[in-house]
Amino acid sequence: MRKTTSYARKCGQRRIAQIKRQVIDAINADVADIKLNASIHCFTGADAVKLADRAGRVCYIAARASGSIADQASIDVDARILRGMAQALADIVQIESTLEDFRAAIQSGMAAAERILVKCSREAIAAAAVDLDLLLNGGGVWTRHIDAAFGVAA
Repeated sequence: MRKTTSYARKCGQRRIAQIKRQVIDAINADVADIKLNASIHCFTGADAVKLADRAGRVCYIAARASGSIADQASIDVDARILRGMAQALADIVQIESTLEDFRAAIQSGMAAAERILVKCSREAIAAAAVDLDLLLNGGGVWTRHIDAAFGVAA
């Protein structure tokens, strides 16, 4: 193995840090797009399945990223609201009820998700988005995943 100089190692470490920042920035931009899309569907959308998909993604990301918050007591109420939103989204999909029955719960859940995400680090949000992608590729996100992200037994 060839020895590297300390300058080369330093340059390599800087490059890795730069790439990491770029990846985190790209993922966080995607999360911002998902949040915007979910918010628009939440207030004006008529397609319950699309709303459940978009808002469910935001719900999982907020739940998973909330583990990085040091003061968990500060998000306790928002976590309960988010779990209520997850249940409302599950009900929309499973019993195909009208969206208007659950719109208020979803709107308050989106507001709670925003309050939680503001307190999370960008790295935690990016890690949550990657976990979400893995879950979606493996069969989807269910309320049990959101409960597990909050550390609640399903």
